[in-house]
Amino acid sequence: MNTEQKRQKFLEIVEKNGSHFMGIKFLKKDGSGRPAGFNPKHRLEVKGTRKRTENPDIYTFVEAKNKKTGKPEWRSFDFKRLVKVKSRGQVFFFQ
Repeated sequence: MNTEQKRQKFLEIVEKNGSHFMGIKFLKKDGSGRPAGFNPKHRLEVKGTRKRTENPDIYTFVEAKNKKTGKPEWRSFDFKRLVKVKSRGQVFFFQ
């Protein structure tokens, strides 16, 4: 699956998911796996934070609860490093 196919499939899943929490797993730049949970409808910018990238291959979201801080944190990933999405009880693999 190429990057554009991953992006289209992911955005389709997000659209069907609505405002329900969902989980993802992507590979960090160092190659390690990184799980994250988020509500896809929570995408508005927070005053005083960085601006979202214009690159269509990068998805920016607010992680519901960061493992280290215990607080919501802005995160982003490149679609080419997306591994898995869990939405409404279904698991989708991106290979």
